[in-house]
Amino acid sequence: YEICYILYSTNLLFLKERIFMKKFIAFFIDMLFSFAGFGYVIAVLTDQTVEGGFSLKGISMLFLALLMVAYFVVSKKFFGQSLGRKIMKISL
Repeated sequence: YEICYILYSTNLLFLKERIFMKKFIAFFIDMLFSFAGFGYVIAVLTDQTVEGGFSLKGISMLFLALLMVAYFVVSKKFFGQSLGRKIMKISL
């Protein structure tokens, strides 16, 4: 009985770690997509591009933060999940 419990709890722990990693990778994908995508568009529109990327300051950075929050809210409300969760095949 104790061996079965140990095997069950070990398997459950592995499953929780795997789910956590999938969620972490999904979040990383979402942050990368929203920061790089929205950030670059804002930088081009406000002429804040630099060699190799962009450098946002002031109100542009605040607008980027608001867009990133809006991305998560809108993707959850209208699509049920974000792009990162869809790529990682996470249903909830």
